[in-house]
Amino acid sequence: MLEAQLGKVRDAIAALGGVAQDYKRRQAVRSAKTVARNARRMTAAQRAEVSKRMKKYWAERRKAKAKA
Repeated sequence: MLEAQLGKVRDAIAALGGVAQDYKRRQAVRSAKTVARNARRMTAAQRAEVSKRMKKYWAERRKAKAKA
C-alpha cells in the first residue's frame, strides 16, 4: 500500500517537472495492473466458506482460553 502511494507521489512530482508524457504512460500501466488486481473477487460461496472456517477457528480459541 505504501509502495503504491510512493509511486503516485513520484508520478505527481514527475508531472510537475514537465514530464507529462512519461506520467501518462505510467498511469496507464498502473491502471492496467489495478484492474487485474481488483478483478479477483470472492464469490458468496467463498465468503461463506471463509466465514465457516473462521467461526470454527475462533470457537476453538475460546475453548482453549476457557481451559487455561
